[in-house]
Amino acid sequence: MKRVRTIFVVVVTTAMVGATGILLFLAGTSGAAKDCTITGTAANDNITGTTRDDVICLRAGSDTANGLEGDDVIRGGQGDDGPDFTITASPSNFGGVGGILGGGGSDTIKGGADDDNLQGEGQNDKVTGGQGDDIALGNEGNDTVKTRDHVSGNDVAGGGANTDRCVVDASDLADGCER
Repeated sequence: MKRVRTIFVVVVTTAMVGATGILLFLAGTSGAAKDCTITGTAANDNITGTTRDDVICLRAGSDTANGLEGDDVIRGGQGDDGPDFTITASPSNFGGVGGILGGGGSDTIKGGADDDNLQGEGQNDKVTGGQGDDIALGNEGNDTVKTRDHVSGNDVAGGGANTDRCVVDASDLADGCER
């Protein structure tokens, strides 16, 4: 009887560990594909969001994206997203020129590893540049604009109207930042 009980315990324990491993594997992969509601390609893309809350994931290429309405999350990919600039002018001179645009909601926009033009547009946005020479503008709303990449003087941050917070490196151009 003792041998049967030992075999039963081993079989049940092995089954429980196996089931836990399967659950952990499924939990680790869940959300991987569904995080992005719209995904770019390796080519140069021009992506337009919807009126809902989108998660737009750009990939390689020189891309443009417009989130439109909704509280969107837009993630830049490899490549220069938006037009090329020599950063010498005030942030107020760069509005409306393309790149990654949040649209009408309270958006979260993150640049990629290269040179990006990021604009929050309406409402209260979080705009974060990546590595590279970035232009990050909050525009309307109470925005948080971050261009700190530990390279001094290569980025432009603009808060726009209302009360905005900018986090920049020394010598980066910053305008319209109240905090």
